[in-house]
Amino acid sequence: MFMKDISNIRNHRDKIRTYFQLVLKYQANILLGIFNICNQTDIVMGVNLRQGNYHNYQNAKYFYKNVP
Repeated sequence: MFMKDISNIRNHRDKIRTYFQLVLKYQANILLGIFNICNQTDIVMGVNLRQGNYHNYQNAKYFYKNVP
């Protein structure tokens, strides 16, 4: 999909948000950790190193190897 079908994403956004919600048993610890980090700094940056299907998508156009 790679954000090509924006209208379907909008139509199903509630289902998508529900699917990606934090698992309840981990939610309190994660939110506490985020709260603690936010109280210690002005800027918080998250990085998601997702590779899986990007290796094959459009001849790896969006695939970047990890640098040690």
